[in-house]
Formats: sequence, C-alpha cells, structure tokens
Amino acid sequence: MHRAIVILFVLFAGGLPAAAQTAAQTTAKPGQFDYYLLSLSWSPQFCAKHGMRSGSQCAPAARQGFVAHGLWPENENGGFPLSCRPAARVPDRLVERMLAFLPGEGLIQHEWATHGTCSGLAMDDYFDSLARAFRKVQLPSPLTTLRQPLTASLERIKQMFAEANPGMTERMMAVLCTPAGEVSEIRLCLDRRLDFRTCGGLVADRCRSDQAWFRPPQ
Repeated sequence: MHRAIVILFVLFAGGLPAAAQTAAQTTAKPGQFDYYLLSLSWSPQFCAKHGMRSGSQCAPAARQGFVAHGLWPENENGGFPLSCRPAARVPDRLVERMLAFLPGEGLIQHEWATHGTCSGLAMDDYFDSLARAFRKVQLPSPLTTLRQPLTASLERIKQMFAEANPGMTERMMAVLCTPAGEVSEIRLCLDRRLDFRTCGGLVADRCRSDQAWFRPPQ
C-alpha cells in the first residue's frame, strides 16, 4: 500500500524534479547541493485522477488544496542528488506529525530515503525544515476559497503567489500541468535558510500553453 502511494505521487508530480532524469546524481555526499526545491501538489487534480485509491487525502470531507510533495536538494546546473546514504525508517511519532503536511506514510518514507538523506540534516531537522518551508508559503486567496474552476495565464498564477508572498518573484517558481492544461504542481525555490530565491538550472514551467486551470476541491 505504501509503495502504491509513492508511485501515485510520482505520477501526479510528473516524475523527478524539473531537471531531466539523466541530470540526476544517483549518489552524492550528503549536504552537497545549492538550494531547495519545495514541491506543492494540488490535491484536487490528483484526487480526480486517483480517487479513493490515495486514501485519506481524497476522502469526501478532506477538501484539501495544496499539500507538500517534498523538499528536494537541487543544484544550480539542474542536477540533483538522490539517495545519498542508507535510510533508517521514519518512526511512527514523526510520521504522525508529518501527516499534516505530506499525505501518506509511504510518501514520508520515500521523501526521507530519496531526498532527505541528501540534505545533510538529521531526520527530525529535515522534516522540521519541510514543515517550516510549507508554512512559510502564503497561498493566494483565490485558491484557498476556490469553488469553481479557475483559469489563468501562467504569468498570472505566478503573480498571485508573488503578491501573497513578500520577496517572491516570478523567477522563483515553476508551474506544472497535465496534458489537458490542469495545474498539478507548483515548485518554489528556496535557499538553505528557506528564504525564497531565484531558481537555477532546468527548473521551468511544464505546461503545453500559457493558460492553465485549477480544479476546485470536491
């Protein structure tokens, strides 16, 4: 079941971070990276595709908007380290705390093993950083009260985030869409202090046109 959750999230987020798979480093020394990529997944799109197979995230009463997919070490040139050292299991007490941010134990275990081990941080510190990064982002009010589909240009979507977050600019984020133009994910670039910063490398929008739409929570 946990493995299925991870697979669904990988499909939802469009695979690996914005760099191509060939740019990834399968091994690297923990702590050797340039900045973080915070991935925010739009639950309504995910749930419309996968439904109850994804568990409580898509329960009728959940009505979730953005959830954290992960906090990923990233390099300026577009590469990114993965699975930098053997990963201990995330204990139940930490899983319970992180379920407020990452929707599923399988994803929590996956994020630590694949990305957290490259952060150079202890397990608790890595997940604390993820929680602080998620809390730092102020969501645009039109997306927190969404009841009908919302269509906007990619430029306007970025402007909404920048207007809601002092210090953020449009060059500090990327929008990802499904082939049908539905927003699936927003990726934000942060430095090691978790301040917003300009993205590097191959972090870029991945939508087929300059218009995209948000599905409202059901």
